[in-house]
Amino acid sequence: MRNFEGEKRKALTYLLKKEKDFFAEGHPFAFALFPGNCNLCEKCEFDKDGKCLYPAKVRPSVDAVGIEISSFMKIDFTENVLYGLILID
Repeated sequence: MRNFEGEKRKALTYLLKKEKDFFAEGHPFAFALFPGNCNLCEKCEFDKDGKCLYPAKVRPSVDAVGIEISSFMKIDFTENVLYGLILID
């Protein structure tokens, strides 16, 4: 938890890389969903001036699209874990 934002940024970057890999493997509708808010940038420019530095990388959160992760996996709230999801056609 000491570097939560940095660790989350690594997780989001990993999800985007895997999404791209699935796309390259012939899954044109692969789509990564992030846990919580964006966190791709250390300082969000969108909050400042309404312009995102990475609009092609922004994804909605898992729960924003109506997916409840706890409905298909057991979540242990005593662990510090980030859950993400990649949908593949």
